[in-house]
Amino acid sequence: MLEDVLVRAYETAGLDSALATYHGLHDKYYGRFTYDFGSVPLTDVATKLQGDGHAEDALRLLALNVEMNPQSVFAKRQHAASAVSLAFQTQGVDAGTKTYRELRERYGAEAFPEFALNRIGYGFLGDGRADLAIPVFQLNAEAFTGSTNSFDSLAEAYMKHGDRDLAVRNYEKALELDPANQNAKEKLETLRHSGKK
Repeated sequence: MLEDVLVRAYETAGLDSALATYHGLHDKYYGRFTYDFGSVPLTDVATKLQGDGHAEDALRLLALNVEMNPQSVFAKRQHAASAVSLAFQTQGVDAGTKTYRELRERYGAEAFPEFALNRIGYGFLGDGRADLAIPVFQLNAEAFTGSTNSFDSLAEAYMKHGDRDLAVRNYEKALELDPANQNAKEKLETLRHSGKK
């Protein structure tokens, strides 16, 4: 499989070798049934590299994936999510926000469905980084103003960050959008009870 060939090339001689191998195979075999040059193989290799701690190399492969598959929404989503997450992690909130806005402009809103930013935000929240999760969830709430889930997630991040008032405000917004949101009801009750002296 193409993924195996590229991983071997990467492990033997690094990213430049993997890229050269990809381009060589693409030039020789594209349009035949030998290798799958769709958007999935490069994503699979990038996922492996990211899991092995090579996030920057993974991002370069995902950018190549968009270049080679310019009509693929999947490729754009994978690149966008990885680029935004890495920018937040390594360069901070301003860079992460700027990367999000630039890629949303370049790729369109379809590259950023609600679940994409939510996944990034919960990744940060799971790592104990509510300081990064909050601005990611804020971007999601800005993009999906009618979504109870986006405000519920933002409220949870504020709650974990210790900002009770903003947690309450955002759980109230989630409940306003969906009065049946049981999680928001329960969290609001807990927060209001804990706020009483």
